Amino acid sequence: MGEWPIRRCAIAKMWANLEQRERKREKERMRKRERKSERKRENERERERKREREREREEREKERERKRKREKERERDRETEREKKREKKKKKERGKAKKRREEN
Repeated sequence: MGEWPIRRCAIAKMWANLEQRERKREKERMRKRERKSERKRENERERERKREREREREEREKERERKRKREKERERDRETEREKKREKKKKKERGKAKKRREEN
């Protein structure tokens, strides 16, 4: 009979040890789950940053293209103006030449 309380005590200790190990495993599983979800959140943030950088890059590219087109248009306008001035000058010269011929 004296052996039974010792055995009960040993069983209780084993049971407590088992429960403690289970709590430890559960805690580790929770940590692991939290780390995994944190990685997921970080990956999502990184993807969002990449998308944002890509949008910004595309916007800069579009702006460069618009500037290039505006500059091209301005150059065409300047060329047209120069052409008009040349034509006007030629016309003036022809008029002067005609007057000189008439005078002679």
